[in-house]
Amino acid sequence: MSKSICSDEQKCPLQSFSLSSWNIQTFFQPFSGQHPGGDRFGLGYNTNEQLCFYIADATGHGEWAARFWEKHRKLFDHLWEEFLSSPGEVSDIYKFSSTLNASLIEDSSEQSQICLAIGSITNQGKLSFANFGYGVHLLIRVNGDPYKGEAKEMFGLKLGWASSGMWKTIPRAFVSHKMEKVDRLILMTDCFLGDDFRDPIKTLKQIEEMNSQCSQLEENQIIDYFRDNFPSEGDDASLLVINPTKNLTAD
Repeated sequence: MSKSICSDEQKCPLQSFSLSSWNIQTFFQPFSGQHPGGDRFGLGYNTNEQLCFYIADATGHGEWAARFWEKHRKLFDHLWEEFLSSPGEVSDIYKFSSTLNASLIEDSSEQSQICLAIGSITNQGKLSFANFGYGVHLLIRVNGDPYKGEAKEMFGLKLGWASSGMWKTIPRAFVSHKMEKVDRLILMTDCFLGDDFRDPIKTLKQIEEMNSQCSQLEENQIIDYFRDNFPSEGDDASLLVINPTKNLTAD
C-alpha cells in the first residue's frame, strides 16, 4: 500500500487523511499564489511496511523555485520509488541523497540546490532520517516529550552544494539519525522561521520552542498554531503532521 501527496498535486491547501496506522495532515501555501511553488512532500509505505516520508524546499520560492522541479522531478521521483522499494535503512537514505546530490552538482545552475528531509518510521516509533540544509525542519516528539537536538548535529549540507568528493571527506555532508519511541513528527519548511540560515543557534532555539508548544497540542490544533502565529507570506509554506492512530505497538 502506498500514497504520495505533494504540493503540485493538491487541490486545496489543507488535507487530512489516514494511512494505515497513521493520521496525516498537510498544509501548503505557495508564495503570492504562484502555484505550485518550490516545496514538495510525499508519503508512502516501503517493503517493510514502514511509513516513508520526505519534505523538500528548492532554492528560491514561487514560480522561480518551481523551475527546479521542471528540471529534476523525473530523477527525484525515480529515486523516491527506489526508496519505497528498499528497507528504509540509513544506507538507503544515503543512496537517495548522494545520487540526487551528484546529479545537481553536474547541473550547477541556480535552480539546482535543494533542502531535504527524508526518512522512515515503524509502527513501533523507530525513526530513521537525514536532513539536508536549513530550509526544512523536523519537530519530533519522543514518548510524549519534545526532542531537543544540538544545532551542529541535526543538519547535513544542502543538496547540490557539495561535490561528490566533498561528500566523502566532510562529515557534515551526510548527517543521519535514529530514534525510538517517536510518537509525533512535524515536517516543515523554513518559511515559518524568517532568515533561519543567518543564525543557526537562534533557529534551533525557535524550533525547540515550537516543538515544546506543539507537543502539548492535539493533532488537529497544530496547523492552526503555525498559521496563526508564524506569518509565511514571504515564501512557499508547507507542513506535514504525522501522528499514530493509536498507541505505538510493541516490538
